[in-house]
Parts: sequence; structure tokens; C-alpha cells
Amino acid sequence: MMIGYAILGVPIVTLFVLLAFFIKREPMSPQYLIGCYTATSGPTLNIRYKTMSYGKGRSHLLSYVVETSKDGYHLLVSPAMILRRGSDGNFAFSSGRGVGYFWNLLAKDGSQRLRAPSDYDGQFYTTATDGSSVVYSRTNDRTECGS
Repeated sequence: MMIGYAILGVPIVTLFVLLAFFIKREPMSPQYLIGCYTATSGPTLNIRYKTMSYGKGRSHLLSYVVETSKDGYHLLVSPAMILRRGSDGNFAFSSGRGVGYFWNLLAKDGSQRLRAPSDYDGQFYTTATDGSSVVYSRTNDRTECGS
């Protein structure tokens, strides 16, 4: 009897595991991301259709692409910028190594596994050089981004 369950169960479980790895996620339009984002002790980000800017006068321009992964969705930001904590305790962007960095989008329930674009709630996080996670949240206060 046990062999019968194994003969049926193993292929079914294998099928579900393979589907979890190989099923393609729905592409996410950059329109979901457009807005002004703030983080505690971090610089504000003004995200547009395919670019984002930060800093005074918004002179620093970054490009990004929304990508899917087996864990959800993330932003591939280039050039490679990473947050470093300054002597005043605030974070600032600085150039990093590589082509770009991944910033993970967060779901409405706060989990790091965003299953569909409609679950996006205006938050993403990145990891700073000191290992701390910095969460960016979309704000309706347009003065934060100079608009």
C-alpha cells in the first residue's frame, strides 16, 4: 500500500516543485512605481517611468528595470549605487562595484515575496553596506521630492 502512495505522490510533488521554479511571473510595468519615496535616515528618491533621481537638485540620475525572480519582483538599479551610513548616522548613495544592484519590492502584507504586480504597496528595500535594511515607502507629500 505504501508503494502505491509513493508511486502517485512523488510525481505529483515533483510537478508542483518544478512549477514553482519555472512558472513565469506577470511582467510589472514601471507605472506601478512612479512617485516620491522616503526612508528613515535615507535620501529621497523620485521615481519616474524608467529613471529615478536623488540628491539636492535631483542632479543624480539612475536607470532601473523591474525584473522578476523566483522570490518576487525587484528593481535592477544602474549604475551600481549602494547606501553607506555617514558619520552623522544618515545614509547616502555612493558608487558600488558591478553593473547594478537589486532592490526588492515588498507586498501589501509586508512580506518580501511579491507574487503579482497588484500586490505592490509602494514599498521596497535595499541593504546598506553596514548590513541594515533600508525600507523606502511612497509618500503623497510631493514637497519631499521637490515637486
